[in-house]
Amino acid sequence: MGWDFVTEKFERLAERHIEPELRARIIDAVGHLDELRVEDLTELLAVSAPHASQAAPAPPARSAHATTPTSD
Repeated sequence: MGWDFVTEKFERLAERHIEPELRARIIDAVGHLDELRVEDLTELLAVSAPHASQAAPAPPARSAHATTPTSD
């Protein structure tokens, strides 16, 4: 999956929820994760989801012993 595909999908899914300028900042941040401080990314994501505390809870974390099905 290429970067263009990923950014287009993000734009399509986020356009109803996040303003264009903030979407562009998030895309830029993700594109430079190796240079970004975690605090900067979490700040961007917090701005994009001001009502996150009212969202559905996250699914439980997968166990380290969980197995992934394989195709034969």
